[in-house]
Amino acid sequence: MLAEFHFHQGFPREIDLFVVGTVLQFLCLRKHVTAAFALLTYVEKHPGIKKGPPYAHPLLNFVWLLLIAIENKQSLSTFMILIEKYKTSLERDPSYLEYLDKIGQTFFGVPAPKKKLPTDVFSGLFDSFFSAVNDSTENEGQSRDQPHNNTNLSRRMETEDLD
Repeated sequence: MLAEFHFHQGFPREIDLFVVGTVLQFLCLRKHVTAAFALLTYVEKHPGIKKGPPYAHPLLNFVWLLLIAIENKQSLSTFMILIEKYKTSLERDPSYLEYLDKIGQTFFGVPAPKKKLPTDVFSGLFDSFFSAVNDSTENEGQSRDQPHNNTNLSRRMETEDLD
């Protein structure tokens, strides 16, 4: 089905991108058998891919070798060598490096990267909120030193009921 989708909807230069993204996503989900099946099915069904391995497309060779490394429980150095050798091809899609980071953690013992603060959207929102409050407080301090131009506004605020 993925092969048919590429054949009818994709560009010829994307022949390997369709399946490589799928394989890497399956690996991120710890489904290496499903990833291998997806690769095998794609290369068998796609009319533009000659039988392999090895394949004419570097990224297909990369995921094939990556699956072998995972199946045989290879070392971190094997994983790093694969990434280094196929770096140029992997840079075709920026999401691949994110997937490979997760795959490295899952299958090869790569330590998780240290998280930058803020760690999530809410802490970022709180930081922005407190920054805005601090800016507002600083502006009020400056305005106390300067004469008020609008005395009606300050009188109205002082006399309004706060219920």
